[in-house]
Amino acid sequence: MSGSAVGWDQEIEIKLRTDAAGLACLLDAALLKTAGDLQTENLKATYFDTPSNALRKKGTILRIRKSGDAVPVLGMKAPGAAGDGPFHRKEVEVNSPSLKPNLALFDKTTKKFLTRIIRGQPLAAKFKMEFKRQGGLVKAGSSVVEIAVDQGHISCGKLRVPLAEVELELVSGNKADLLDLAMTLANEFSLRLDFVSKAEKGFRALLEEKPAPVKATPIKSKSLDTFDDAVTAIISNTLAHFVANWACLRETDEPESIHQMRIALRRMRCGLSIFNRASPNAGFEALRDDAGCLASAFGPVRNADAIRMSVVQGPLASTDCPGNSDALRGIMEKRRIAAYASAHSEMESLAATLFVLNVQSLLAHGDWHEGAKPKMRIRKFFKTELSRLRARVLKRGKAAGASDQARHKLRIALKNLRYAVDFFDLFGNGERRQAYQKRISALQGLLGVRNDIVVAKTYLKELREETGLEAVRILEFIQGWYARDAAAADKAISKSLKKFKRTEPFWN
Repeated sequence: MSGSAVGWDQEIEIKLRTDAAGLACLLDAALLKTAGDLQTENLKATYFDTPSNALRKKGTILRIRKSGDAVPVLGMKAPGAAGDGPFHRKEVEVNSPSLKPNLALFDKTTKKFLTRIIRGQPLAAKFKMEFKRQGGLVKAGSSVVEIAVDQGHISCGKLRVPLAEVELELVSGNKADLLDLAMTLANEFSLRLDFVSKAEKGFRALLEEKPAPVKATPIKSKSLDTFDDAVTAIISNTLAHFVANWACLRETDEPESIHQMRIALRRMRCGLSIFNRASPNAGFEALRDDAGCLASAFGPVRNADAIRMSVVQGPLASTDCPGNSDALRGIMEKRRIAAYASAHSEMESLAATLFVLNVQSLLAHGDWHEGAKPKMRIRKFFKTELSRLRARVLKRGKAAGASDQARHKLRIALKNLRYAVDFFDLFGNGERRQAYQKRISALQGLLGVRNDIVVAKTYLKELREETGLEAVRILEFIQGWYARDAAAADKAISKSLKKFKRTEPFWN
């Protein structure tokens, strides 16, 4: 949107990726051939930042883009509101008389926003892009969407990074239609979601960086007034947590990325269960099932990483370990690599892309409204849910020593309470809240260790079938090691559970 800017526009854009064959099929499809205002542009863009990359650290983009002989356009993009979802950004564009950025061209609000980040530092060109854009306007339900197919490269000195992506931007109408179109195209042309902007791809190439794992951001639940506020804030937060780790899993074998994605999915499932109790809805149930399927698909990777680390740093590092463990280590590494290949395949699946789009579609349509109780008091609702989840922990705690399955059920109940405590920051003072969280974390950590031991039993049994006789003594040693750890963990769990039971809920 070039021209004189008087405020910040809201950009709602979905970015998708595919291979060269997929792009060719899309360009040859009737959808684009019959699009309105069909254009082909050769675009050049230069991205700017300070020596310390202050703008990038704030998720803000400053660029000048030029199309042929047209007037250059100075653009600024910044993160959208937390509850808007991963496809929203704030955007301002103005015509520029030169190819150097001049903040005075922006409106006062934008200029002030950028000035606070830059703090008097000089701006310099960081990298450039050249790409051909082909696209036009298409109808999607009652809305109009601009579809653009971009093919070109990013230039960082002598380094050239290929660029090929599809962008869908809402021009007019509603977000639900945009999401529906994205789902259709993803299915028909093997398009997959991409959450890394062109600018971020440029910075990673420039700085030779790989994407890093990201933890969940706090939810400001004290600003929530209604049930709808809570649904939007919590589901959006958990989705943001999930997609923030998407690129890290896609491009690396970083164990923490899998861990954070599974946590995000479990947090989302917890939130969906809570909301479904208050306002039964098929959409809540379907997304909860889908999140569970994705979490299960990532399970083998997490197990392979956790058990391998536990075995290597524990029994195999002991001076008492019998024999040479090289062959066993090799098999564990082979299984880990295979598990990551499966996880990467899952991220590139249609199911993963549709899951994210379906979450956003649920929030866009707001189908839960009809089932929600009228005038639901949010504080009372939160307090009731926290008390219910605590009661479930106490109930399952009574049978925790009976079996591995009983301990697993307690662990799940405790996780849900932990997530709910993180969601609902409304009650008690900070010290009481932190003390309660610390007590939950201690018990959750012990149950996690105990669960890893149970998973390791099955894992070691499978390893026995893959290894030769020379590894049998080592495997028996590892099993004995874990049997000892299990006994110690059971005692620690019993003590920690008693302390948890005596801890007064901070929301009372």
